Amino acid sequence: YLLGAVVGEGGFCKVRAGIHQVTGAKTAVKLIDKTKLTDVNDRKRVGREIRVLKRLTHESIIRLFDVVDGIDKMFVVMEYADGGSLLDHVRARKRLSERESARMFRQMCAGLMYCHANGVVHRDVKLENVLLDANANVKIIDFGLSAVLTPGRRLRVHCGSPSYAAPEIVARREYDGPPVDVWSAGVVLFAMVTGYLPFHAPKGEKQELCRKIMKGAFTTPESCARDFRDLVANILRVDPAKRATFAQVLESKWMR
Repeated sequence: YLLGAVVGEGGFCKVRAGIHQVTGAKTAVKLIDKTKLTDVNDRKRVGREIRVLKRLTHESIIRLFDVVDGIDKMFVVMEYADGGSLLDHVRARKRLSERESARMFRQMCAGLMYCHANGVVHRDVKLENVLLDANANVKIIDFGLSAVLTPGRRLRVHCGSPSYAAPEIVARREYDGPPVDVWSAGVVLFAMVTGYLPFHAPKGEKQELCRKIMKGAFTTPESCARDFRDLVANILRVDPAKRATFAQVLESKWMR
């Protein structure tokens, strides 16, 4: 691989544009500096993401092509999504039309349904973790907090990003995986259409944010279509047993 410009950066890694020297295919190469990978949780995240991506192949999930593991560096070669993040896409436009949002959300739901069918729950669905390709097609990334589901066993690790976290995560209860992804995807959908997150509190007021999430205290603007408001209400249900499933979401009136 020929490495080009740095397109992203984190605490222990850089992401560079890459070109496969034989095929000419454009890739994203994550360069992980293993000497900086000292935190045990960070090491687990890196290993988990690679293991999970190796078992997933779906058009709405970022593809893993190759892993080259050296002494002090690891190279993770992935599909290149040159449309930037969904967060940047929404910010640049203030908000998206309901039609564009529905198209992208359909792709997100399909990708996450595929994960669940293959025993994987993402657990960190948010605007930043959805990339777009050149045609604005969805590519779900960052499986570092994902979990492999065991039939009959509930999950106990409370993780994810506060504004997107489901009530059962916020309440620190044991939980089933798929409904957590449905909730977070619903937060993403709300943000795409309105331009802001449904649950927010003044900076540093995490308790207030948690209270709103556990009560399901949000309001969808009247300017949004009635079918959209109904769908969001069904996705952002506090009780996971009553929350819409992705299959139900895809069959909803607004999505058709």
